[in-house]
Amino acid sequence: MKSGGYAYGPWATKVPNAVNYDFQSDAIKYDFGTTTNGYEMPYNGAQVVFIYDSAKVNASAISDMDSFLAWVKANPSQFTYATPRFMDDSGSDFDNDYTGSVFIRHVFYNTVPDYTKFMGTSVNEALYDQYAPTFYKTLRDLQPYLYNASSLAAERKGYPTSQGEVDDLFTSGKISVTLSYDIGHAAYMIEAGQWPSTTRSIVLTSGTIANTNFVLIPANAKNKLSAVVAGNYIASAQAMFSRAQPEVIGALQVYDPTCTNFVSGGWNDAFAYIDQPAATPSTSELSKYRMSELSSAYINRIQNDWYTCVLTYDAATVPSYCG
Repeated sequence: MKSGGYAYGPWATKVPNAVNYDFQSDAIKYDFGTTTNGYEMPYNGAQVVFIYDSAKVNASAISDMDSFLAWVKANPSQFTYATPRFMDDSGSDFDNDYTGSVFIRHVFYNTVPDYTKFMGTSVNEALYDQYAPTFYKTLRDLQPYLYNASSLAAERKGYPTSQGEVDDLFTSGKISVTLSYDIGHAAYMIEAGQWPSTTRSIVLTSGTIANTNFVLIPANAKNKLSAVVAGNYIASAQAMFSRAQPEVIGALQVYDPTCTNFVSGGWNDAFAYIDQPAATPSTSELSKYRMSELSSAYINRIQNDWYTCVLTYDAATVPSYCG
């Protein structure tokens, strides 16, 4: 809509409650790789958390991506991820699990020196080829240490086809770490009696990928200024506080906890007062380590190349970017 001239703005950075957000933070500056430039107001968010059983895993051992990858190798069969790309029963079409996809993107972010260089709406082939070989080799090197590794190597399949399958492995105690886009997933599963009370969630200090939901005003909207007023209300601390209440929506908010309104206005204290389960990271932790999504062009490319460079890897036939 923005590139086609169908988005009204910029307006989101000009309303009074814009002060509650850091529009230069990666999670707000970009919407799947496209710069927002004040055309969208942040609404709610989601952010990846790594979930572990604290009775089996020390949080310090998986505190960042380097540590986590080392932990996986030191603890074989205690982790796996859902396939980012798989062939359907007809043998022709492909689908993917978005949580499995976001896991390998964390490895990608950890491979490149600055992931924001990959925010373009089209793939920079030279830049991609520079880091892809190391990225896919890292994933191949990880494969022997994943749950069901012998099947992964022998049959070129065996990865769980959904995050639900991964969670089932965690539920049965066959693996000790999983992940989710939902920051409250662990607390929900504990409350449901599915996971042990020792389950906890961690935000990697190397960062975790976050989604931000936005509100956009169409260029042909008949009541643009009314829409701007609504957008300003959405950005108010009061509205965010309401949406964060578990009994209302319980949605993650992407406000800037260092802004004057939240520091001197007492809103940080108010949000801290919200009943936060022990299994859920604090809003300040989430905000501190939040990273933005790549554009769909890169996401699709990484998923597609994972199939060739990891799942069906053949050193004699693969492209050079597989490593």
